[in-house]
Amino acid sequence: MRMPALVAVFALLSLSTTSPTGTVAHLAAQRTADDGSSRSGRTIRNDSIHRKSAPNVVSQGVTTIVVNQDGRSPWPVADQRATLEAQGVGPNVMLMVGHGTVRRMVLGDDFRRPSTAAETARMAALVRQALEEGAVGLSAGLEYSPGRWSTTDEVAVLAAELAPYDGVYISHERAEGADPMWYLPSQHEGRPPTLQDAVLETIEIGRRTGVRVVASHIKAKGVAYWGSSASAIQIIQRARDEGVRVWADQYPYPTSGVLVNGEFVVEHGEILMALPGRVIASRRGGRPAA
Repeated sequence: MRMPALVAVFALLSLSTTSPTGTVAHLAAQRTADDGSSRSGRTIRNDSIHRKSAPNVVSQGVTTIVVNQDGRSPWPVADQRATLEAQGVGPNVMLMVGHGTVRRMVLGDDFRRPSTAAETARMAALVRQALEEGAVGLSAGLEYSPGRWSTTDEVAVLAAELAPYDGVYISHERAEGADPMWYLPSQHEGRPPTLQDAVLETIEIGRRTGVRVVASHIKAKGVAYWGSSASAIQIIQRARDEGVRVWADQYPYPTSGVLVNGEFVVEHGEILMALPGRVIASRRGGRPAA
C-alpha cells in the first residue's frame, strides 16, 4: 500500500528530534516547522516566483504546508499535484481532499440534507480516488455549506477511507463558540451545536475509524465564551488518554476571518452583512477588522 507523504514527514521529524544534540538532523528539526492548516493553496499555484516560492512562509522556518482546508479542494487532486510539480514551489506541499468538494459532486445543488447510503458510498469512492492520486487526508468544513448538512455517520464513512493510507482527517468543526456562524434563533429550531459538541464529534470520528483526527484552528470564539477552551482541552486530553488519535491546531493571533457568499454573519448579537465573495475578519471583541 502506498505510504503518503504525511507519514514520511512525521517519521523524518521524529527521527530528527531524537538525533544527538549538535548533529545536522537535530539542528534541522529545531529550525523547521510545518503549517498544518495553511490557506496558501491558491496563492502558490502561480507562475510568479514571488508567489510560488512563498517567502513569507519559508522565511519563518515553515518548510511544509498542508493545503485544501475546510472541505474545499480542486478536482481532481491529480491535476493540482501535476500543476504544482510542473511549476515548482518553495515549501513542501501536502494535499487534502475536501469533503465539501466530493459532497457537491455527488449531491449537486440538492445538498441541504443528509446523504443516502448510496450517495455516501459514491463520495467514499471519490475520496479513495483522491488518496490514490496523492492526497494525504480528508478536510471538512462542517460550519460551511455544503458540509453543515452532513451527518456524523456520513463523515465517519468517508474518514474510514483514510485508514489504509494512514491519512489524517482535519475538520473546521460545526461550531467554535456558543453557536455556529450561520445560526439565527428566529430561523433555526433547537439548540445549536457548541464548541464542545463539535470537539466531541471530531473525537467520535477518530474513535470509530481509528484514523488521526485534528480539530482545525480551535478557539473559544466570542467574548461571552472566553474561558470555555479549558473544557475543550480536557475533552481532547481524555480522549487521547483513551487511545483516540486526536489533535488540535491553533493560529497565534487574535483575529478570525471567513469567506462567505452573500450570507449574514452573526457574532453574539451583532449582525454583519457580507457581500458575495468578500472576506470579513473580526478581531477580539467582535469588531470588524479594518
